[in-house]
Amino acid sequence: MAGVAEALQAVHGAGIVHRDLKPSNVLLASDGPRVIDFGISLAADLSSHTATGSTAGTPHFMAPEQASGGEVTAATDVFALGQTTAFAALGRPLYGEGSAVGVLYRIVHDEPDLSVLPEQLRPLIARCLAAAPEERATLAEIVEWCRRRLGADADAGPTVWRDVMGPEMTVPAPVPDPTRVLHTRPLVVTPGGAGGAACA
Repeated sequence: MAGVAEALQAVHGAGIVHRDLKPSNVLLASDGPRVIDFGISLAADLSSHTATGSTAGTPHFMAPEQASGGEVTAATDVFALGQTTAFAALGRPLYGEGSAVGVLYRIVHDEPDLSVLPEQLRPLIARCLAAAPEERATLAEIVEWCRRRLGADADAGPTVWRDVMGPEMTVPAPVPDPTRVLHTRPLVVTPGGAGGAACA
């Protein structure tokens, strides 16, 4: 969570809102997570409203304001980070399965059931999933919260990624130019019996 929050700090620092943060848009590299796929990202200083009645993003990981076609800000990505972290902990979307319309309705109108999450994660996830964008945790607060709880393990990211990814793959050196093979004995074709030809 801290690694993705740091990535989002860089994204927002460039004046961009991702708008589609979800588990499949986070890659685990050997030195930490990478946020990818900026296909529907939006410059923060441009109009951040969608057309009336339309939404852009993945329903299970949208914020309420995004689901209802409202203003999209950096806080929208924080909501998605909370949902993505919950998915990593549970292996399923926090707002349940079902049709996109049903999921979006629950995101806009219902409180998520945080009791299914590990207890130590609940306070932070609750802050990230606040219905009002201005009440959500900032990315700096998320990183600091994670660092305080990780303690001495705060900088152990690369070790954790190696545990997840397995041993680092080594690529063999290129094969040198093959040496031309010269036959020391010529192939001689001699007539065979009824079965055809034989090579000596």
